Amino acid sequence: MNYKEIKKYTKKLLESTNVFMFNTTTINIYSFTYFFILFFSLYYLLSFIMKLDILFLIISLSLFNLAKSIKHYGFKKIPYVIILWFLIYLLAYYIKINIMILPISFVILSYPLMIVYKKIKIRNLTHLFLYEENGLKGCNLILREVCPLDLFTNLVKINITTDKDLTGKEMKIFNDNLLYFADKEKILFMGFIYQKFKRSYEVYLYTNTQYNIEKIKKYLDDSINYNYEIETLEDKNYDYYFNKLIPSDKLFLHMCNRNIIDTKLPEGINLTEEQNLILILTFEDSNNALKCKEEIEKSKEFGKVRYEDNSKYVSDNNINTTYNHILYIEKKSRIGLSKINMITDTMYDYAKKFEGTFEEWGIGVIED
Repeated sequence: MNYKEIKKYTKKLLESTNVFMFNTTTINIYSFTYFFILFFSLYYLLSFIMKLDILFLIISLSLFNLAKSIKHYGFKKIPYVIILWFLIYLLAYYIKINIMILPISFVILSYPLMIVYKKIKIRNLTHLFLYEENGLKGCNLILREVCPLDLFTNLVKINITTDKDLTGKEMKIFNDNLLYFADKEKILFMGFIYQKFKRSYEVYLYTNTQYNIEKIKKYLDDSINYNYEIETLEDKNYDYYFNKLIPSDKLFLHMCNRNIIDTKLPEGINLTEEQNLILILTFEDSNNALKCKEEIEKSKEFGKVRYEDNSKYVSDNNINTTYNHILYIEKKSRIGLSKINMITDTMYDYAKKFEGTFEEWGIGVIED
């Protein structure tokens, strides 16, 4: 959904800190250095085209990367970029003068490259949301809106019994390796439950064939030194996932609130001062949306409340009909976690009462 008020407000905030807006008041050392390095990047690119020397291409690409880093980060990351450029240049020069031992170089580099690839792959796969509820839990929430999946109906529950308390590092290593294995074998790693007082670590996977279950057993035999039991059953509706792993709706909102406050707010926002917030509720039915709007206005706890019929846009773009009708609610508040949690709990209750969904919140104003 294109929530115009939030996007417009945050865009203004970001533009005020952008050193590359093209007007005379923002021409400074960053922009001068950026264009100077960019010029030499193009110069070496032209030299490569004329002479077909690979070193000129490497210099050109490295300078371009340096210019891009200055544009985005100022001078903060220049040392890292220069070191990387120097190492790449040395490697290219070494390969150029030792072309006969190029195959040996590839063999030597293959192992560390494989490790780097694995770490990048694991980082991209790491999508477990951690929370505490009767123990430490991790849940794959990326697939929350699309489950159940018809092709993955077999639940594999692994119960690992440890002889000691597991550290966070041990759990992370185990989860990362299992994620990597599951991705290769087309298995869904949906979450885990760790109960410290029982020394029990339960892992939940969903797969589609008995063959994969045998592979899981072999993987566990090769990877862990603890006793484990495997239970398999058909779970077409993903009852275990929804009832044991996923946090309650309000707890999930609290987790999202923490993530937004920690990482998603625009720079320069003062959390100790009151801000204009926009809270967004969506409805499939217009009557429910309008009844909810009326009740929110009666409460006098909020500022402006605006209703928007979004059904044509939803129909034209084949979007889920839960976004047919939208309420934008304005409220002034500090952005402390406990305060935001109270507000989102209230919004969740309003939406639930009128068969709608509390979609999101952000900083912004409702424009007339």
